[in-house]
Amino acid sequence: MTSVDALRDGSFSIGDFRDTKTLHLRADASGNVHLNQYVVIKDLGQGAFGKVKLCLNTHTNRLCALKCINRRSLRRKFGLGLARGGTGADTGLQREIAIMKKLVHPNVVRLYEVIDDTTGQYMFMALEYVPGGPVYDPTRYGGEGMGEELARHYLREICRGLDFLHVNGVVHRDLKPDNLLVKQDGTVKICDFGVSELFEYDEAGDDSGRGRVSLDYMTTTAGTQRSRRRSSSSSSRGGGQRRTGSGGAGAARK
Repeated sequence: MTSVDALRDGSFSIGDFRDTKTLHLRADASGNVHLNQYVVIKDLGQGAFGKVKLCLNTHTNRLCALKCINRRSLRRKFGLGLARGGTGADTGLQREIAIMKKLVHPNVVRLYEVIDDTTGQYMFMALEYVPGGPVYDPTRYGGEGMGEELARHYLREICRGLDFLHVNGVVHRDLKPDNLLVKQDGTVKICDFGVSELFEYDEAGDDSGRGRVSLDYMTTTAGTQRSRRRSSSSSSRGGGQRRTGSGGAGAARK
């Protein structure tokens, strides 16, 4: 099998997102587990509602992080099923998917595919694999810190990602080192949109509609037009600063 380091991200656009309704689980002659076109390589971590696995997409030769969401765990925690169009945990998941499938930016983790076979116990989210891990790991720097130059680089990367999110009406609401991953080239990727919200602006650029969630997320064209309106409105107020609207922190989801 091709080494992890040798595999590179392919090009990706909004139209490349896949919403799959059937799951085929099998093992090959070598004992490798296949979920549709994904070959499981190893476990990456354990989240609140299931494991995250490193997988190879045999259709694209791209590594991904497969987030396995256990429906039973969701029912136990929220007392609700995972039928589409529901409330509670279901709405949160649908909001996370609706947000992530439209976000294509160098500083945001991509969602490639959702496998939602309602006859099975799990829902799967195929996410971009970021091998560098969180931006800050105390053991990585020997207790000395990462240094000002690297910290400034990371901050610039994070601000680029946040600017993109806020222009497009997304508030992350759980920004912390565990949700800021670093690629091998130093690019920082914002991840985990499990508690994120969408907010809306009126034609004048006012954010009085903040908090009104719509699962029918904006198109790229609409996002561009909204960005232009906001930039114009911001300039007329005498500054380019955008309101972030970021709120409280929640538990990290893997």
